[in-house]
Amino acid sequence: MPLSNAWVDDGHTAYRADHLDPRAGVVLEGDGAHKYNNRPDAHKIIASRDARDRWFRGHGYGIEHYDFATARYDRPRIIQLYREAVLNRPDCPVPGNWSLARPAWL
Repeated sequence: MPLSNAWVDDGHTAYRADHLDPRAGVVLEGDGAHKYNNRPDAHKIIASRDARDRWFRGHGYGIEHYDFATARYDRPRIIQLYREAVLNRPDCPVPGNWSLARPAWL
């Protein structure tokens, strides 16, 4: 079972993952449409998400995103996304820089 709202940090930057499978080094993120739809700053939000994804991948994690419709009506797709994240994970040992507690330095 993945862990919900686990913190991943490198001592300088920290992110809270929606779902983390620490054994596989996989992060799954649930994204709501309200975050992107009909907003003048949507480009900034997408750029921030892309930077966050690069950070996770740079620290050895595989990451994929799903939306509300997928969570509600197509759960097998989430399993497929998980498998894709495993396959697309960087070729390195599974990282261990996560915790259920917020980093003390944050």
